[in-house]
Parts: sequence; structure tokens; C-alpha cells
Amino acid sequence: MAPLDPMQGRWMQYRDSVQRRWTMLTAADLDDIAGLNDRLAYKLQERYGYSFEEAVRQVLDFLSAARPERRRFRYAGEYSGRNGQ
Repeated sequence: MAPLDPMQGRWMQYRDSVQRRWTMLTAADLDDIAGLNDRLAYKLQERYGYSFEEAVRQVLDFLSAARPERRRFRYAGEYSGRNGQ
């Protein structure tokens, strides 16, 4: 698992997606998971009978697919065509 849990800070945004992907997870499971990758992997093991390695792979695949686009913001001068003048 990655040392940082990207879902933890935005768990309410991820929660519905997690529940749609793994329908055997209960509301209590989702409360227990609370955005922590390792807890999600353990719950997937418990509910789906995955090996821990498969559960981790499932979580990582989910995170890579769910990662929001990163947008690069530029200051207005870059769009002016006048080198910011």
C-alpha cells in the first residue's frame, strides 16, 4: 500500500464509488474503512475472499482509475502572447 491514503481526506467523495464497485460491502464496512486503503483491502478479503495481494491490487487499480485529473493553471501572461507584458 502507498504510505498516504488519498481517499482518507475525501472519503465522502470516494465512498459512493467504493460502494458501487464492491456491492458486497455494507454501510458498516464503509464506516469502518473510513478512507484507509489497508482497511479497504482487509474488507475486500473478508467479503470477497480475495488474497491480500489481490485485494491490494484491486484497491490500487481503483485509486488509479478514480484519481481526478490534475490541471495545470497558468498565470494570465502566458496566454497573452506578449510574454506577460
